[in-house]
Amino acid sequence: MSDKNIDFRELENALIKLYGKIEIIEELQKHRGDKFNIFSILKMERLEVDTHSAFIYELINPNGTHFQGNKYLEIFIEEVLNIKDFDFNNIKVGRETLTDTSRRIDFTIENKDYYIAIEMKIDATDQENQLSDYYKYSIKQNKEFSKVYYLTLDGRDSTENSFKKYEKISFQLDILNFIEKSIEKSANLPIIRESLIQYKNLILKITNQTTEELQMESIKFINTPEMAKSATIMSKNLAYAWAEREFLFWKKLEEKVFTYIENKDWKFEISDVFFNEYDENYNESQEDVINKIINIRNKSSDCISFDLIKDDFYFKIYSYSSCNFRYQIFFDNSKDISLISNKINFKYREGKLRYKDSNIKLNFSKDYKEEPTYDIFDDKKLDEIVENIFNEIKSYMDIIVKELN
Repeated sequence: MSDKNIDFRELENALIKLYGKIEIIEELQKHRGDKFNIFSILKMERLEVDTHSAFIYELINPNGTHFQGNKYLEIFIEEVLNIKDFDFNNIKVGRETLTDTSRRIDFTIENKDYYIAIEMKIDATDQENQLSDYYKYSIKQNKEFSKVYYLTLDGRDSTENSFKKYEKISFQLDILNFIEKSIEKSANLPIIRESLIQYKNLILKITNQTTEELQMESIKFINTPEMAKSATIMSKNLAYAWAEREFLFWKKLEEKVFTYIENKDWKFEISDVFFNEYDENYNESQEDVINKIINIRNKSSDCISFDLIKDDFYFKIYSYSSCNFRYQIFFDNSKDISLISNKINFKYREGKLRYKDSNIKLNFSKDYKEEPTYDIFDDKKLDEIVENIFNEIKSYMDIIVKELN
């Protein structure tokens, strides 16, 4: 099938119809209370230890407050770890197990034959030699089988390239399946069942998956080879479309901020992962920058930013893939940083840093806990967002400039 056979007008009409269906379903979900999620309300969605580790451990622990013995552990061993010959006599389930190298394993499961170590990552990155250390520790337990599992949102590889003796598992598939099977087994346990449903919805959200209703409506429109190919091509280019709009946002904001400080005694520095057309040595094309943005948005540890600098003080405007749009200030003089941070109401602190989330919801990442800011695809709304962000920056900078002069 050649690309010439693809009728993109038909695809456009199908997408318009699908959007109408999505709006109806989402409105029904609101009326049914499906959007009410205790984890989201308490801002616990991506907390590894206090949310995911605590919840999963409570389920797989035979002595958990569910008082169902091995019921959920058996599902976990079979569906997630894929072990069929596991003996549930004299079993021990641990959390934050301390190793002889003073590291803590998220989950450990052991019986007379197996010692299992499970490392879980939501947003955090791997520590050096972490999985290999866990494997060495499991070997020391003198069991017939020593296994290490690496649990991430999407089943990605560990960055520890030299160590291969681990199995990948994911929230997207394995934990979601475990929770769904647990819901089935909890039909006569309403409080546990509803808690599991809440957690299932949380997993769908943080792994960027839609509900079953939306999935069923979506596949109705992919009903021919041409539509399947059209949808596939579009999905492959979606990251580029988002990155192109984000490029426009940063370019427009950069121009406004640079104009603001142009006649002031401040330096303007853009992060080397992005662009700076005010640098005479700058020679990257728009295409190069967009590809950089795509790479950044595939990671949670990188950010797009620029800094406004005066002497040893800086004001950073930045956006990570795993958090809201943010501002940060740093000043080597702790007394002055406290004075300035109080004046502009920057309350969060990390050492000599002070930071604050933007009051304007702006999110370029589909994997962040909030919905992406779809309005950036409307030129007029994009300009409004840029203007609102700039006015927020200016309100802080007006005070900072006055204090430092």
